[in-house]
Amino acid sequence: MFDVYVGYGARASELAIWDDLARKSGWTRATLAEIFYNHYRKAKDDEAAGCARQDPTDVLVMGTTERLTAEKWRARAAQLATEGEPPPPFECPAPYVNRSGGIRVSAIASLYKGGRYIDKFLDSMMNQTLGDAFELIIVDANSPENEAETIRKYQQRFKNIVYRRMDYRIGIYDAWNVGIEMARGEYLTNTNLDDLRHPASLQIQAETLDRLPFADVTYQDFYYTFDPALSFDQVAAFGFKSDLPIVTPLNLLHFNSPHNAPMWRKALHSDVGMFNTAFKSAGDYEFWMRCLTAGKVFYKINTPHVVYYQNPQGVSTDPNMPGVREGHGLFKQYARKLQSPLIYGTSEELARQVEALVGASGEKLPGGDHYDVVASALLRLARAARTDQERAA
Repeated sequence: MFDVYVGYGARASELAIWDDLARKSGWTRATLAEIFYNHYRKAKDDEAAGCARQDPTDVLVMGTTERLTAEKWRARAAQLATEGEPPPPFECPAPYVNRSGGIRVSAIASLYKGGRYIDKFLDSMMNQTLGDAFELIIVDANSPENEAETIRKYQQRFKNIVYRRMDYRIGIYDAWNVGIEMARGEYLTNTNLDDLRHPASLQIQAETLDRLPFADVTYQDFYYTFDPALSFDQVAAFGFKSDLPIVTPLNLLHFNSPHNAPMWRKALHSDVGMFNTAFKSAGDYEFWMRCLTAGKVFYKINTPHVVYYQNPQGVSTDPNMPGVREGHGLFKQYARKLQSPLIYGTSEELARQVEALVGASGEKLPGGDHYDVVASALLRLARAARTDQERAA
């Protein structure tokens, strides 16, 4: 009923809440159906009234309970102006050692109406410490602003810029797929024209994948900005930073942690396919869910080396984009694939399964709540481990 009426696949925490409410209140299935149907009707009414639209100047800082607003940004800017202290410099790693001698990283940028950002973007990317170990692939989705003229000027100085213009308007995931097919690097990353990377950004990511062969995708915390004219260090001084949870099946259903400038191995596309071009906004989210379902490994870098511009005209902040609807569709598709089937059963069934794992002790695990079952099992294991240690001593 949750899947049908609420409109997306239930996550474990949501199931636990509703299960607890139903048990304590003595609700029947008919009661639950009425509650969920009323929720469905209210959501539809809110959508028709425009209540579901997002305000791009009021954003939840990912991984926290803090909201960043335009007013809070202006107040922090005024505070920094009175302090007058220059922002502390970002500590750069040692120069990258390109053992292959060829292209290690392919950074893919989709371009459409990016004339306002193109110069700063190219300056930022061509200042990367990775040097000739990376290429920048720009896929022009038939933009009407003639950014090609600026790009060609940069190509005369930087040979690692690859430019391809499409003769028709394509979506962002179509553009990424075109870039992937063109890419010569072992590692791939997407880079947005209105975002900003520290000069060591690509190097930090590439060195992580070099050093950790078990990792398939690396991602990181990032700084927020409302001002695209600021430098990386200036934005960092504001201090509005995400606190992304590590990628686990449950966490990924709550947060698209790798959404901002991740880096991944190109070989992933041979294993799990390309980006799904049916999506307008959540195609990357779907790809990460697909990767996690296939057992791929995500690794978080705690050093924030990317700035995310909260662009009021951007695709991800456009209130008319179908991001929420697409996200709900993904929960329907992947919730049962990413979560244990025991979550969807009764706590009594879970208790029997856990009993088989932790062993009998003459103490029956409690029913009634999934969390109580697991907590009791963990306590039993802890007591057993302590007893074993005492015997060994």
